[in-house]
Order: sequence, then structure tokens, then C-alpha cells
Amino acid sequence: MPDLHLSEEPITDLLVALKDGQSEAADRLWSIYYHLMCELADRRLGKMSNQLIDQEDVALSAFKSFCVGVREGRFPTLKDRKGLWPLLIALTMRKAVDAIRHETRQKRGGGKAGDAPGLSMLDRTVDVLNSMADGPRPEVAIEIHDLLQRLLHNLRQMGDDRLEEIVQLRIEGYSNQEIADKLGCVVRTVERKIRLIEDCWLKVTEE
Repeated sequence: MPDLHLSEEPITDLLVALKDGQSEAADRLWSIYYHLMCELADRRLGKMSNQLIDQEDVALSAFKSFCVGVREGRFPTLKDRKGLWPLLIALTMRKAVDAIRHETRQKRGGGKAGDAPGLSMLDRTVDVLNSMADGPRPEVAIEIHDLLQRLLHNLRQMGDDRLEEIVQLRIEGYSNQEIADKLGCVVRTVERKIRLIEDCWLKVTEE
């Protein structure tokens, strides 16, 4: 894992303490990852950051979900720093997307969660990868790129070649409609497969 210039405090010990319900461990982990998670959320939110959505709220929501997940045993393979940061990246991305979708629905006067176009976790992952590559922390982009490669590997095991193709096309900037045209299917099929890809993405972070 790239050097994120984080505290040298043993993350493994803190994770064990967190699983045991020690609130001090959660406080310490939050202090270590706070700035990185806020920076990631800020880049994910783009123009909405601060103006409509507070990146700190997004980061805190993601961290709370992480703590609850640890205490409920949802991340059984999580043992160290190497596994923790990719998980926090994925949770922060998901919370940012949820916040954007919520704000978009509010501005439109309600509607279903899927009404906001182009706001899938896959889309936002690609956006972050591109925006952070030349930013102050290119190592975060490297980490996200590594997660994408692991995602593609897992998708190959699912027996549907179109899943990997959809990811590659989204990375290349094709819209859902353009992907549907290339695959010879309707947009709804592409959107359904993107949801499967996102489910696989979340599982990748727990490996």
C-alpha cells in the first residue's frame, strides 16, 4: 500500500480494540484518517462541496458506517492498515454519491433515488481517479486504481463479459446510452449491470 504519511500507531491493535467496543480506538482512527477522508469527499462532491454538502459530514457518516460495520462483524477479513484505507475510500465514495443524489432529488422536488443521471459509484470512482491523479495526493489515485484492477479481476469471475466491458467503457468516458448502443441493449440493462458492478466494488474492499 502506498505510504499515506499516516500515524505510525499500530492500526491492527486499534482495529482489535474497535471490535471490542473501545470508543477510544474509534476516536484515534478518526483522528488519523480524518483529513484524508475529508479530502476524498471534497473531490468527490466537486462543486457541491461546502456550498450544498459538507465534506466533513460525508466523511463522518462514512466513518460511522465503518465503525458500526466493524462492531457488527461485517468486515471479517479486515485486519490491518492495508485493508482499512481501501475500505474507507469505498465507504466515503458511497456516502458522497448518496449525498449528491439526495441533494439532486431535493432540488427537483423529490423522486426516486435513481433519478439523478451519471451519479453511480462507478462514475464517481472514475471522476475521482482522474481528478486526483495530478492532485496533492496522487497516492490516493494509485490506491483507487488498484481497487479498480481488483474489481475487474472479480468481474471476470462472474461469467458476464459485458460487466468488465461496461467498466472499461465508463472509464473511457462513454455515457450509459452510448454503452447501450455499443452492446446492443437498452439503457435500463446497462444501469442494472452497473448496480451489479457497484455491489462487486463494495465486496472488493472487504477482501
